Amino acid sequence: MAGWTLAQRLRARERIVGYWTQLPVPAVQERAARHGYDYVCFDAQHGFLDYPAILNGLIGVDAGAALAGTACGGMVRVAANDPALIGQALDAGAQGVIVPLIDRPEQAAAAVRACRFPPEGGRSYGPMRAGLRSGPRTAGMNAEIACVAMIETREGLDNLDAIAAVPGLDGLYVGPGDLMLALGAKPSPIPPMPRPSRRRWPGSARRADGRASRPASIPVMGLWPGGGWTKALPSPRFRRI
Repeated sequence: MAGWTLAQRLRARERIVGYWTQLPVPAVQERAARHGYDYVCFDAQHGFLDYPAILNGLIGVDAGAALAGTACGGMVRVAANDPALIGQALDAGAQGVIVPLIDRPEQAAAAVRACRFPPEGGRSYGPMRAGLRSGPRTAGMNAEIACVAMIETREGLDNLDAIAAVPGLDGLYVGPGDLMLALGAKPSPIPPMPRPSRRRWPGSARRADGRASRPASIPVMGLWPGGGWTKALPSPRFRRI
């Protein structure tokens, strides 16, 4: 819906398509924001991006969106479930974070807490650039930030329902590379979802064909290599280019 933030669109289960970036080239990220993507995600875990590259890239995304009149927002896959890294990405102006290697509900709750200012969370106040968009209103900034947990291990898969039920968590993101390794499969550049895990996503037991049905409480996102396992994911679907 026009005028909604990325977090609001995610919570409303709109179909969202994004562009992942691993290189420190703000002009490319600005251009992506001008061409219809709903978000640009900066890969601070496996990409070649330091903090200045993320900051400059997020400025580029906002500039591209403003020039084209789009609602594209910047997200960051942080390197770890660390309050300092999460807060730094959000202070730079990210509209959401994707937090890797979430295995247990208490880890997901910690990620959510790191995304929210008190009293809802424990994020330290210092929105050096984010405040330019939201002003000093901490409640407004809490509402506009999306927190997404990556499920990438056997333990995370086993605890999936409990993780999905964590208050304030806005989505789950399938991490197929690490998940394939955890389940004994070989990795590939755009890996398929490991078959043993297909029936473990929320609500999937209701489908006899093994495809996941729409969960009752939380969106599930993942890679979109042009077919394959992504057809099993509930809406909205995130796309990685």
